[in-house]
Amino acid sequence: MIKSCRGIIGGGTVSASHADPATTIEFLTESGEIVSSTLCLHTPRRGAVTVKLGNNAYVICGTGAESEDLSSIERFDCSTLTIEEGRRWEFPCALTCACSCQLDSGSMVMGGYKAVNQDCLASIYMVQGEEFDISVRAAGQLLIPRKNATAETLIDGSVIVVGGWDGRSTLRQTELVNVREDGKFRGSLSRPLLEPRECVSSTSVENCVLVFGGFDGFGVTDSAEMFVVPRGSTHGIFNV
Repeated sequence: MIKSCRGIIGGGTVSASHADPATTIEFLTESGEIVSSTLCLHTPRRGAVTVKLGNNAYVICGTGAESEDLSSIERFDCSTLTIEEGRRWEFPCALTCACSCQLDSGSMVMGGYKAVNQDCLASIYMVQGEEFDISVRAAGQLLIPRKNATAETLIDGSVIVVGGWDGRSTLRQTELVNVREDGKFRGSLSRPLLEPRECVSSTSVENCVLVFGGFDGFGVTDSAEMFVVPRGSTHGIFNV
């Protein structure tokens, strides 16, 4: 039995030369050990997002084995190492290549792509609930539709969404996502990246957001950027 789980890696692509979605599960324990499981997802998928509620991880949407957009959600119980899939966890729409971010009140799933009509999305959904029962609701809009972006929570509780692709070009634009008076989340333009990036990785350390690598529209880049958020304010964000 695994008492607690820090992170989960589910699905993905088998290898760089073989684009079939994978179903294998790996997870990161509190001790920092990466454990490979013989368990498999019920549905092969790539481009999924994963959110964590309590001691469960929910693997959301993605692209299936027949290149179809998925709306299904699977729950991975980190205590019993079991996976469950059910219609009661269906996402409101089928999408892939969205980004997610953890808040105190739940998790946000933002942007993404619908291959069926080749549209990038600007939607924001909030995933909330208890460990064994979740709810998903439409919660607002990004300013720019984007897929393959990344997102991080800032020190004041707002969220920054970085880079991605808008259907025409790789993006330098970043957005700050805050809740409005009507309770909906809305994106507003923030400090742009020094370079356009999609399929980028990121992490936050105290008042800094670090952005690594990605695709700049012409090739894979090895550069990195750092956003510094002045303590107590997100209005003076600058990058180095």
